[in-house]
Amino acid sequence: STASSLKSLSLPGCSAASRSVRDQPIEYFLERLSSVHTLTSLDVAFNHIDCRGAFIIEDACESLRNMQKLIVSDNPLGVMGQCCIMRLLCKDRSGLKWFAWEGTSAGSASFSSDPDAQQIFSPTNPSGQYSLDLARPYHRSMLRRLYKTCERFGLKPSDALGHINFSPPPYHHPKLVDGIWAVPTGGHFSAIFNVDLAGKDSMAGIDMWDFGALLERHAANRRLRPALHKAAPLFALWRQSVGNLQEQETMLKALCRDFLLTFAQVKELSQCPKTVDEVICRTMHCLLGGQPMRFMSMMLTSSLADYVQNAMKLRNFLCFNVENPTWHYFLDLTVDSDRALSEQLLVLNRWEIEVEKRLQRVDTSETGDRSHWRNVMYRGQLLMTNIVKWHPPEDDHLEFDYVTGKRLDPATPALDLHCFAKVMKQLQEAPLDAKVSLEVLRTVSHQMCLTSSQLRELLTLFPTSQAQMDCVVLFYFQVVDPQNEKIFRARFEHFEDVDRLRKRLGFATFFPFMQPEFSSFQLCLENNDQRVAAHMLMKLKANERQTNLRDVSYIDSTGKPDPLPTGIPRSWEQFERLPDSGTLTVTHICSPDDRNFAFRKTLLQQYGHWKTCNLRPVDMMWWTGWSEVSVDLLDFMEFLVGRYKDIYEAFAVMDGGVNGNGELTVREFEEGMQALDCTIFDCEDKSERIESIFRFLESTGEGVVSPHEWRVLEQLWHEMTHGIRDFARFSVRHFNYAMNSLKKTWRALDSDGSGTIVLDEWETVIHDKLHFFGPTQTLFRFIDKDDEGSISWREFKALAPYFDEYIEQAQERRKGHRCEI
Repeated sequence: STASSLKSLSLPGCSAASRSVRDQPIEYFLERLSSVHTLTSLDVAFNHIDCRGAFIIEDACESLRNMQKLIVSDNPLGVMGQCCIMRLLCKDRSGLKWFAWEGTSAGSASFSSDPDAQQIFSPTNPSGQYSLDLARPYHRSMLRRLYKTCERFGLKPSDALGHINFSPPPYHHPKLVDGIWAVPTGGHFSAIFNVDLAGKDSMAGIDMWDFGALLERHAANRRLRPALHKAAPLFALWRQSVGNLQEQETMLKALCRDFLLTFAQVKELSQCPKTVDEVICRTMHCLLGGQPMRFMSMMLTSSLADYVQNAMKLRNFLCFNVENPTWHYFLDLTVDSDRALSEQLLVLNRWEIEVEKRLQRVDTSETGDRSHWRNVMYRGQLLMTNIVKWHPPEDDHLEFDYVTGKRLDPATPALDLHCFAKVMKQLQEAPLDAKVSLEVLRTVSHQMCLTSSQLRELLTLFPTSQAQMDCVVLFYFQVVDPQNEKIFRARFEHFEDVDRLRKRLGFATFFPFMQPEFSSFQLCLENNDQRVAAHMLMKLKANERQTNLRDVSYIDSTGKPDPLPTGIPRSWEQFERLPDSGTLTVTHICSPDDRNFAFRKTLLQQYGHWKTCNLRPVDMMWWTGWSEVSVDLLDFMEFLVGRYKDIYEAFAVMDGGVNGNGELTVREFEEGMQALDCTIFDCEDKSERIESIFRFLESTGEGVVSPHEWRVLEQLWHEMTHGIRDFARFSVRHFNYAMNSLKKTWRALDSDGSGTIVLDEWETVIHDKLHFFGPTQTLFRFIDKDDEGSISWREFKALAPYFDEYIEQAQERRKGHRCEI
């Protein structure tokens, strides 16, 4: 009866128990306050209440609509305890309007070593495994919080709580008694709690690939947004702490954990000049309004130097593109914005896993758990835990690759020639290093859909293979013609670079579905995605030609080589019977006559998840890279290009003209060299060199080269002309589309005015002055027709058609633009 009329309760300095008993006596008392609805004022200062006691206060008092005043001063609340009190203040159900908490910024020294520190309820990420001793008030409050979360998300407890174990059994879900969940007061309870993407947190009514809307709804459902009448006392408390930097820093840490703030509220927090930069950096990830409000918040800085410093601290967060999240991340988990970014990517990961299950996609993840996180390193070591259930701690560094399952719609158009040229020109002229240029591109990458040829041309702006790989990773899923990905993959001439791309994007994701010819693989069969890649190679072999896999070696898990005396076992064509350990090394070779286009297209759809139902053979640009052929074949190709209008004319000459049978034996091939008047192989090992070219072209093992196999030279010609075209376009843009761009390029390259350009001079000027980073050595060899080791103006003029073509296209674009105006 006394409690039913109690209005004011003052108990300062009444709890002096040691933490050796874990639970303070006052915690049992605080738990009982939930039924005292007449209480208007509570003073529990100086009672050794840490974050656990603050959590109990939040749980017990949030439904007390009459309690307007709370004093918790001189208690070791720390950041987590202050979070509880601020959440209590800002909840609509709570009547709290004012509180005092001086001397609460430091947390309890004993809490960090207590097992309770490993199990903390987080309103922004409540899902997880819980193990609770219900004889303790802190754990009872935590269980009540789980049931309240079910209420908030509109879920039945039986749907959110799974794998329940209770001792002693049985366990029955509690009922609401006078608005309070009547949880058991004894026994051990354990369960897995999951409210992710369920109830009010579901994505009903939102496009499954609208990642921005997903994160907005997720934040709105989990973070508190202070109402106007609640924000006033909260910011009054901030004003009171002006001058106490430690108190303000702790309050900022608490705010950024569980709240959403408007720009006006952030501006209010920034009134103190000494803390404005701290406020901007700590609240950026919980700021409402998206990119415009982030810009406004950054403009609160008092100087350009501070702006740059803040931008560097927030670099990871500000450069994050939620609609194209594929990237390599290196995050400092002690930084609020970096940790928030890791949590957002965990949310995206869980959502994409559910989407893939809904779409019944094949699991191509690294570890077989459908996770889109790859190569996860925490504290410099490989993280072996299940990422789906992992909660990032608040210390050290986290490094990983994120690879989205989002794919372009087949009807999405690529950037037109005019827009792409403007982008390229801006990047060429901007005085930025490669890292900054990539960060700029990241922010708009979801709006830049490219062809494979455009992506290859974009690579010529980046000086290192690392920057070029970053560019491919960034735009790989923005390519509108994935069947032609070999056009830009061929730019990576070293196996190590291609292998690093596979490790970053996934061996199954970056598999050369449509053009696997001449691709080499080294697959660790312990990893799920590499087993999937091996499985696809086996299926290709079964559906095209059994001898297409060459140079096969297998080393088992003990490091012992297996000679595979009967070849690759046919049973390996079944995924379940592939070895789940060891290393498989193999190279894929296939004749054009043996390609199974329909089957390759099926692989691209089933394992690459690309939407290519309407893909036709005419949409293919068959390709051969320079690194896939020998120097002799390159020399032979250069010889043909300078003398014949196409490679088939040369084939006809070697085959005896009209009397030919459409095939070349090795003898006919050698005699054909004489018919072509090709003397570039006249030396002691002439026969061996010519035969090596023949064996490369003759990929079926039948002893003859057919016109289809001869087509490899056409594919190599595409590679050569594409490299020249990239260089010509770069040069024309560099000289502002001048009609004499060819001459200006020559003058720039002929730096000493000697009239000839040697290789060293060519590479120095083209890299250091023009900043073009295409295949410069191969281009030099191609232009140097007489093989004298230098390029003359006469030889360089052979590039005129490529320069003129691009200049003409630019003029037509300008005429069209004037007509539109």
